[in-house]
Amino acid sequence: MRTLSLCLLSSVAVASPALAEPLKFKPLIDARLRYENVDQTGIAKEADAITARVRAGYELSSGPFSFLAEAEGTLAISEKYNSGLNGKTAYPLVADPQNIELNRIQL
Repeated sequence: MRTLSLCLLSSVAVASPALAEPLKFKPLIDARLRYENVDQTGIAKEADAITARVRAGYELSSGPFSFLAEAEGTLAISEKYNSGLNGKTAYPLVADPQNIELNRIQL
């Protein structure tokens, strides 16, 4: 019984500094503005795509433990293009549709 108590006490002593560390908050952000022009043979109209993408999230950590969550959204500022989802088939394809998505959650 003494050996078990000593082992438990030792593991608590080793884990305590990690659990006593302050909680750290790290914001994550990445943004880009994109312009693409496509003049495709056989399609009368030129595509002019202007899109903005923002990826944002945060990471919380304390000692060896961390939690991270990140989402992404794409906004079509000028939608004179076929994104593959918007139904504008008179324009060439620029595969950058409007969306909002959860990229990752991890422990």
